[in-house]
Amino acid sequence: MNVPEPLAVIDALLAVTARVHGLTLATRNVKDVAGTGALLVNPFEA
Repeated sequence: MNVPEPLAVIDALLAVTARVHGLTLATRNVKDVAGTGALLVNPFEA
């Protein structure tokens, strides 16, 4: 596969579920899921 940085399965499932249902994914792991197109929020940032 020609994937520069593969995404962990659980991260991918969470991101795609949020994206399909129009939800915002709250995660500290913003860096890894930023390229998925899901709306993200880091609840640990000010």
